[in-house]
Amino acid sequence: MRYYCSICKEAISEREYNFSTDKYGKALCMTHQQTATGQQGMPQRFFCGVCKNSISSQVYDYSMNHFGYPLCRNHQKTVTPQALTLSTALNDMDIKHTLEYDDGFKHVDIAIQWAKLYLELDGSQHAFSPEQMCTDDDRDKHSLKDGFVTKRIPNIWIDVDVDKLALSIATLANKRYREILENERKVTLTGIVKIVVNTARKLSEKLENFE
Repeated sequence: MRYYCSICKEAISEREYNFSTDKYGKALCMTHQQTATGQQGMPQRFFCGVCKNSISSQVYDYSMNHFGYPLCRNHQKTVTPQALTLSTALNDMDIKHTLEYDDGFKHVDIAIQWAKLYLELDGSQHAFSPEQMCTDDDRDKHSLKDGFVTKRIPNIWIDVDVDKLALSIATLANKRYREILENERKVTLTGIVKIVVNTARKLSEKLENFE
């Protein structure tokens, strides 16, 4: 199901939809949440676009001026400019995702959960440090246990042509989603076949005993 801002009609995430309808009584994108007032005429409030925690107007102004995105102090330190740039490009393609996703084991730069796809944005240290490469490998293996594939993207790819990169990611995400649905269908059919076979076997055994 897709959700849209009631003002600008831009696509918003389910998380944004639930938050804005609870807070403001209508669906609002992140931008229009910053300018809306609550149902009771409450003073304007600002929220981090990642963790949704309340932030001051000073923190909001600073983050918008420096990052072009509302961020709390913590996420101003952890969310990279490349992650924000890629996130914006993915939003333009209506690819739902989560910045700074916590899977219970680690934080992921960008998670496209419906496609079971993690995007890790890497600087040069990930390529030229043997220790870091081994650590990345362990982290990726852990995600794979849960069915999530990790794609490591050098920051320079984003700097060179983020729109083409976003298109490639969108294509991959939709491909993975189709495969997930197909695998689920196969699992369902396999389960049905097993039930039918077991039922037929039990019926056959009962008939043999009856004879």
